[in-house]
Amino acid sequence: MRQRETLRYDQTFFRDREVFKFTYTPNELHHRDTQIHELALLARPVLTVLTSGHSAAYIPSSL
Repeated sequence: MRQRETLRYDQTFFRDREVFKFTYTPNELHHRDTQIHELALLARPVLTVLTSGHSAAYIPSSL
């Protein structure tokens, strides 16, 4: 039987423990280029209207 290699107390499986923090923001979102591009295309008309200064707010009369 082959003995399994085990980690010593000062070793870890992870290269960067920071990635497990709630506040971690990656520099790149791998494998998300298509989704990011689609979101940008969907948001462009909304952002164009909002930045043109001709935006309107709709407030239901039931409030």
